[in-house]
Amino acid sequence: MTAAEADTATLDTPTLTAAVFTLGFAVIVGIALSSVPEGGTLGGAADALKNLAYVLTVPVFDLSRRVLSRRKLRIADAPSSPETGGANLLGTAFVTALVLFILIELLSWLTGFGMGSVCALFGQQGQITDFGQCLTIGVSVFGTVLIAPVMIALGASAGWMWKGMLHGGLLTTLLIFAVVVAALFALDFFILLQRDAGQAQALQDHFNAIGPVRQIGLQVVILSIGILLGYGVRRLWQGVARIFG
Repeated sequence: MTAAEADTATLDTPTLTAAVFTLGFAVIVGIALSSVPEGGTLGGAADALKNLAYVLTVPVFDLSRRVLSRRKLRIADAPSSPETGGANLLGTAFVTALVLFILIELLSWLTGFGMGSVCALFGQQGQITDFGQCLTIGVSVFGTVLIAPVMIALGASAGWMWKGMLHGGLLTTLLIFAVVVAALFALDFFILLQRDAGQAQALQDHFNAIGPVRQIGLQVVILSIGILLGYGVRRLWQGVARIFG
């Protein structure tokens, strides 16, 4: 199979089945974590367990895709390797979406955890009286000055790599990426709504006021812009490099 032919295999059965299986795994874990009682040690570690489950989606997808690809080859009695010389559009978009989503979730969790610790310390010192309001302001500020630029940078890094991997089908890959990212952030938003926010109720009310559609759409747009930026910069750089030999 040539690289151009590999690019046309956008929805090959093993990759599509592995993607559905991985999303199913994430949904089941998300529903399970949303039903964990707030009290007790397990309830307090729910966010950490959620992020761990998100990290596991990458090996779950890769291993299931490899197993299904080998099974398909055995059934077809084909001697060739399941790996091809070109990038699979669905696989590229899906893995990129998983990795960027995981990195953003970990960064957001660390930001919220750090800001919560700062607000708790200020509360103990009597410098603030409303923990929820302090947390909401801090997370909103960090979301604008830290997380959003990091999302653009991560997207640009992915776009730079896409330019070297893909021989065509950028818009198709980007569309698949956007759908997967939207589904992952929607799942995370669902888990957030199912849990009792406790002292962070003001922050959850802030997210509810923004609305899931606007919030998820903004995250998809930021990442997509980053990918297009990185892709375009590498394409421009390749053109400049060719001029100078």
